[in-house]
Amino acid sequence: MVDEDAIKTNNLLSKTNKVCRFINAAMMVVFAVFCITWILVAGTMLYSAASAGFAVSDVFRLIFFLLSGFVIVAIFVVLIKVFFDVAKGDSPFVMTQVKRLQLISFLLVIYTIFDFVISCNTASLQLESINSGYFSTNESAIIPINFAPLIAAAVVFAFSFVFKYGVLLQEFSDDTI
Repeated sequence: MVDEDAIKTNNLLSKTNKVCRFINAAMMVVFAVFCITWILVAGTMLYSAASAGFAVSDVFRLIFFLLSGFVIVAIFVVLIKVFFDVAKGDSPFVMTQVKRLQLISFLLVIYTIFDFVISCNTASLQLESINSGYFSTNESAIIPINFAPLIAAAVVFAFSFVFKYGVLLQEFSDDTI
C-alpha cells in the first residue's frame, strides 16, 4: 500500500514538472514576442515624437509606455523563474516562491499606477486636441480606470499567503518526520 502511494505521488510530481516545463516554455515564447513588439512600438513612438518635434505630451507618453513595459518585463522574468524552479523539481512551497509572488503583486500595483497615469494623460490630450474618446454629458473627459491588474495583485498576494502556509506545513512535516 505504501509503495502504491509513493508511486502515485512520484507520478503526480512528474506530471507537475512536465506541465511546469511546458508553461515555462510558453511563458518564454510569449515573453520574447512581447519584448519584440514592445521594442517595435517604442521605436515607432520615438520616431513619431521626433518627427513632431518632441512635444512634451509625446515624451511623457513614451516614458510611461517604457516604464509600463519594464514592469511587465519584470513580471515575466519572475513568473519564468517560478515555473523554472518547479519544472526542475524544486518544491513550490519555499519562501523564495512566496517572495516572488509578493513581488509580482507589488509589480502589478505599480503597473496599475502607470496605467492610470497614462489614461489621465490620454484624456487630457483628448481634451486639448481633437476632443474624441470618452466624454460625459457635461463635456469633461472620463478617465477609464483598469482595475484588472489591481484585482490580480490582490489575488496573487492572497496566493502568497497560501504558499506561505504551505511552507509552514512543509517545515512542520519535516520536523515531525
